[in-house]
Amino acid sequence: LNGLALFIDYVTFPAVIVIGIYGLFTVEKRDLWRYIVGSSLPVIGLLSYHTLSFGHPFKMPQQLMSGEDGAGYSDQFGLGFPDPVILLKLLFSTYRGFFLYMPVMLFAAFALLRGLLDTHHPHRREWGVIGGIFMALLLFNSCLKINWVGGYIFGPRYLIPAIPFMIIALGEAYRYIPGWLIGMAGMISILINWAGVQYIVSQTAYGAVLSFLLSGPTTQSYQFIETYFHTMAGWNVAISPVGGFMLLSLIIWGTWRIIGGDASTEPDAHHQ
Repeated sequence: LNGLALFIDYVTFPAVIVIGIYGLFTVEKRDLWRYIVGSSLPVIGLLSYHTLSFGHPFKMPQQLMSGEDGAGYSDQFGLGFPDPVILLKLLFSTYRGFFLYMPVMLFAAFALLRGLLDTHHPHRREWGVIGGIFMALLLFNSCLKINWVGGYIFGPRYLIPAIPFMIIALGEAYRYIPGWLIGMAGMISILINWAGVQYIVSQTAYGAVLSFLLSGPTTQSYQFIETYFHTMAGWNVAISPVGGFMLLSLIIWGTWRIIGGDASTEPDAHHQ
């Protein structure tokens, strides 16, 4: 899975390196060769593909784009030194701020820091790996000289691989922070990101929430269809996502009835 992550998305390599080093020191020696081979196969496949397609294992397709637009696009992927201004924007700005798009991650970071400072913490080494993954992705993202924003997308694209690891630390936040406060931050985080995937395409953490509160639930598919009908086809047709949500609700209800019905007909072992 570690090697496959790099195969799927190049920019996960900072996290892949941290996890790879952790694995080398924790996997039992008799299984170490399996770990190395398993991690290497997807990477070898990726490098082979680049060699066959672009003539070199480390050549990116953007380097082969021609014309003025191609040159401008390829220039977006250079690396420099970590930029402190970009670091702050990646953490706390409404544009790409990790903690503003997911406020509940503040509690995860707090629990992670507490675990790292506790010399008797039973999983301090793993907490160090989680912190290393987050910092490696953050520093790499801040080194991207132009395309640190991740393109025309919603949220901090290049920091997303850190989320499942931070959630592990979040599970320990209940030791220090009231559960209702964590739950409230979690619901706000879900609302922000649930609204974010509905609209094309909000560039701020709270822009999609405002659209959701003013216009209600929708989907990007419905917005595309509406745009196509009104601007491209010239049809003055009212498009509403309500029908789609009703159909989705019916499918969920039917699936629940089928699964629940099968479960309810199973004999109770206690009454046999």
